[in-house]
Amino acid sequence: MKKCITLLLVLSISFITFSQKSTKDYIEIESTTKIEGLMYNMEKDITSYSDLLSYYHNDTLFFLRADFATPETLRMYSFAVKTKTYTYEDFDATKLINNFDGRAYYIDKFAINDNYLVIPANKGVINGEFLCIYKRIGKEFVYDSEILLGNNKFSEGIKFLPNGKLLGLDNYTHYGEKPEESSSLTILNLETKKIEKTISLEFLLPLYTLRADYNILSINESSILFSQRGDYKIAEYDFDLNLIGTIENKEVKWDRMPQNISDSINSRFEVRIPFLHRNIDKYSCVHNIYSSNDKLFVFYSKKGNYEKIYYDIWKKENGKWTLLKKEISDNPKSVRKAYKQSLTVIGSGKGIHFLGDKFLRICITLPDLGAYPKLIYMIKAQKYISNNDIPYGVEVINFKNL
Repeated sequence: MKKCITLLLVLSISFITFSQKSTKDYIEIESTTKIEGLMYNMEKDITSYSDLLSYYHNDTLFFLRADFATPETLRMYSFAVKTKTYTYEDFDATKLINNFDGRAYYIDKFAINDNYLVIPANKGVINGEFLCIYKRIGKEFVYDSEILLGNNKFSEGIKFLPNGKLLGLDNYTHYGEKPEESSSLTILNLETKKIEKTISLEFLLPLYTLRADYNILSINESSILFSQRGDYKIAEYDFDLNLIGTIENKEVKWDRMPQNISDSINSRFEVRIPFLHRNIDKYSCVHNIYSSNDKLFVFYSKKGNYEKIYYDIWKKENGKWTLLKKEISDNPKSVRKAYKQSLTVIGSGKGIHFLGDKFLRICITLPDLGAYPKLIYMIKAQKYISNNDIPYGVEVINFKNL
C-alpha cells in the first residue's frame, strides 16, 4: 500500500480555524442507487456511446447517454434526491441527427428546467452549431424548435438561470481567433429566442482549456461564478451579467504559467497540446468549482502534480466571500477505498453536483475486489473492468462540518 501521512496544520486567523485535512475526514456516502440497465462496457463505450451527461435541477438529477446504434431515440433518466428513486423517459432525437463527421450526432452537454430541455448540436462545417429546444410537458420532452447560433457562444457550457433564461459559456480559442475574442458569457431568452446580452471575459491563459473534463462555471441562488483555470481568480456576476466582485486566495502558493510563454505557444496552434503535456505539472491550475446557497468549493492542483487535487471552501456572509477551509487534500490514501476518500478521483469531477450540504455523484460502481497491495489491486481492477459490464450508480454524499 502507498504510505501517506496526513499533516494537520491548525492556524487561527480572524477567529477562523484552518486545518489541512483530507476529504475522508469530511465525506460520508449516504446512499448508492444502482441504475439498472445503464451499464459501462470498456469496449463498447469507446465507440458506441456518448459520455454520460448529467444536470441537476429542483431536487432532481437528470442524466443521459446517447446510444449511437439507435440514434432516433434518447433516454433521459431522472433521479429524485429525496426518495432516492429514478425513472426514465424516451424521446425523439431525430432532429439531432446530421451524420456530421461520420457520427449520428455529437452530444456533450445539455440543460433542463421546469419548461425546457436544451441540447447543443452541430449541423456541420457549413451550417454550424444550433440549440435543439424541447418543451417539457409533464414527464415528456416534445421537440419545439431550433436556434441557429452562427458562433461559439454556447460551446463550452450551458446552464439555466433561476429566472428561466439560458446562460452560455465560450472559453476556448478556436482556430484563427484571438484569446480576447474567445471567452464570453451570453444570455438567451428562450421565450423570444433572442440573445439579450453578451459580455467578454478575461482569458489570460487559454492553454489550460485544452485539458478536458473541467467545470469552471457555476450558478447558485443569487449569482453566477466563473473561474479562470491558470489563475485562482473567480469572477462573480449577477443574473444580468454585471460584475459583483472577484474571489482570490492570496494564501495559497500559486505557481502561474508565465504570460509570455502562454502567448507565444498559443499563437502556434499545432504545438499547443504537446507543449501542455510536457509542462502541465510545472504550474498551478483550477479544475472545478461548485457553488450552492452560500458555499463555494474550488478544486485545484499545485506545481508538481496536475493530477493531485486540493480544494478550498468559501462561505458568503453579508455579501462577502470568506475562506472557511483551505488546501483540503482530495487525494485518496487507498486505491481500493478511493471513492470513499475523495470527491473527484472517480470521474475527475465530472458528474458531480453540489446541493448546499450534500454532493451528488454519478459514476461507475466497482464491487469490492479485496484488500491487496496497490499494484496487484490495479491489475485486478483493470481485468475486471475489461471483462465485465459495470453498472452506473448515483451516490448521495454528506459533507460534514460545513
